[in-house]
Amino acid sequence: MSERDRKTTTLERTNPTHPLPPLNLNVLWVHSSDVTAFDLRWDDPASLGQNSGFDILGVNVYRSFDAEWGPYHRLNDQPVGATFWRDKTELVFKDGEDVTNRFISADDEASTWVFQVRNAPIVKPGTDGVPTDDPRDVIVTIDGVDVRPARVNGRTGEVELDATTRYDVESNDTNDALLPRADSIVTCDYWYRSNRVTREHNQRIFYLVTTVARSEWDNELLETPFGWCEPKSVVDTENMGYIWNEAIRRNRWILEQGGERVKVFVRKHVGPKCPCTSDRGHRGHGRQNCQVCFGVGIRGGYEGPWDILVAPRDSERRIAWEDTGTHEEQTDSVWTGPAPLLSQRDFIVKQNGDRFSVGAVHLPTNRGVILQQHFEVGLMDRDDIRQDVPVTGVDDLAFPETRTTDWDDERDEVDNPQITEKESVPDGVEQRGRTPTYENIQY
Repeated sequence: MSERDRKTTTLERTNPTHPLPPLNLNVLWVHSSDVTAFDLRWDDPASLGQNSGFDILGVNVYRSFDAEWGPYHRLNDQPVGATFWRDKTELVFKDGEDVTNRFISADDEASTWVFQVRNAPIVKPGTDGVPTDDPRDVIVTIDGVDVRPARVNGRTGEVELDATTRYDVESNDTNDALLPRADSIVTCDYWYRSNRVTREHNQRIFYLVTTVARSEWDNELLETPFGWCEPKSVVDTENMGYIWNEAIRRNRWILEQGGERVKVFVRKHVGPKCPCTSDRGHRGHGRQNCQVCFGVGIRGGYEGPWDILVAPRDSERRIAWEDTGTHEEQTDSVWTGPAPLLSQRDFIVKQNGDRFSVGAVHLPTNRGVILQQHFEVGLMDRDDIRQDVPVTGVDDLAFPETRTTDWDDERDEVDNPQITEKESVPDGVEQRGRTPTYENIQY
């Protein structure tokens, strides 16, 4: 417990209204041929003196894909009493799901009988949750008789019955397909994922752990607020010490003096599939002109926007000649702080509405602690589908002038007062600046 993985103001709260989160959360990637998992370890929250006024029940584990600012979803059903949790892909066998009333296509004349299971996607057993298109991985029963389906679309959970007439070699006769009648009962056995951790190396998975406890004063059930917890990912191999916390804070001060305020969108890698991915020729990939996923293949396409500060380098725009005509190019080398964690194909929006695509990201670190993010941004083409991603507040950013960057956990960032605001000085006279130094001005 020599390292502190959260802000000092959170750790050293006196008489906290809620239990403090456990110390020293670490995330380790376990990768082998048969399992992909993340092992989470933390210290016992009951060992914290500030939690002595609570009856500790356990820890809740939350996970967020693609962005450390959420949305977060709880992984455990009951508070975890141990100091360890393994997050891995888990397959569940669904035995005898009644699909009698789940037919989305039932037509004798067209010979199409298609139903959809409740838990999509249907996956291949013995794998790391890979969707299956093999009819042998699904068992369909009609009135107690097993039938093999004709086709299976594992991604959408759709199963098509075999409605063709087949020739029986032994009896030298044709056998009609066994299809449901009006009073038939149809069931389906299959495998699905109850939890998924992907194998992709470019994924961004973040975890939060909160302490669940009962107050000794009124027996009220309480949980640590998210604002008191620090998100952790597998990239953070060690906990942040106070020295490097101070280095990041000073980098932030540099950005506050001369940085540019922009909005950032983070590309989704995990989430509900967009309907366009099931179109012919686009299985698993989004259409480039789709207005639902914007070419990503996942509903929404991007998380955000969030307001960040970047330090751009001045560069000139130029017109390049290509086979298809002229092409406007502009590339800046910029850097920002450690959050949010960026990767290629994310993009930023400047205050004038220009959109820039994020290139390869270089992460200066110290023993696994990310200090900065260096990357190049290139001006998007006007016909880029990402130009259609809706943006709110481009003309009026959440903190356009001198708003503090240390937000109050209980209030929205737009409602936070300016750090140089003085109630005793009229707004027409008061001088404003980006730093608390302006508070020292005498009027």
